Amino acid sequence: SSLVPLSSTLLYFLYLRRYLPRLGTIWRQFIFIKITALTTIMGIIVYFIFPRVILPLPEGELEGVGAILSSSNVSLFLQIIVPSLIGAAIFFIGARLWRIPEMQIVTSITKSKLDKFKK
Repeated sequence: SSLVPLSSTLLYFLYLRRYLPRLGTIWRQFIFIKITALTTIMGIIVYFIFPRVILPLPEGELEGVGAILSSSNVSLFLQIIVPSLIGAAIFFIGARLWRIPEMQIVTSITKSKLDKFKK
């Protein structure tokens, strides 16, 4: 099922090239290369951190909410959240250091929303 969106995206891209001849220049944009590099780094970090985030908690007779917070559920939750947060932080720090314009815009929008929330 994942090949269907990829193939339809490729076909849509090839179709649009007829009407937008410079559409192919997106691959030569330096910002695209930066984002691809940051995404690759983030993926590698998540790949290597994911299996190492395991917090064994003592198990016992758990009922109700305690069963939800059992070691297997919390451990799985942490296995997903911790690598994702670390990878996202690395991505955003790299985007900030490389001064990617889109990230500057996202940062300014987020700051303005947080300022409105604080008031």
